[in-house]
Amino acid sequence: MQFWDNVEVLRKNQNTSYRWLASKMGVSETTVSSMRHLGTEPRATEAYKIAEALHTSVEWLVTGKDSEGLIDEDRSLLAKWHELAAAAKETVMMLIDALLEKAKKSNERMSG
Repeated sequence: MQFWDNVEVLRKNQNTSYRWLASKMGVSETTVSSMRHLGTEPRATEAYKIAEALHTSVEWLVTGKDSEGLIDEDRSLLAKWHELAAAAKETVMMLIDALLEKAKKSNERMSG
């Protein structure tokens, strides 16, 4: 049942519904509900569509592990990133760069 548990984590983090997910899979909400309750994993093509919609990999949905080494917190952050407009992404990147520069200077002062 790990597949659907992992889907549930991401679905909640991304504020999506099973109706939305079913539409991304090209199946009915009833089909998704039945698969979840029976613990049936979707076919490979459906699993791929779910992974794509939730910005993750099929590997992570099936195993909870990812070759990219991402943890749930990283995935949540990436999902939010995908929701941002291009201008907002630029602002976030400038803030990150500024914070990293500040941290670097602070570390240099402490070690120097």
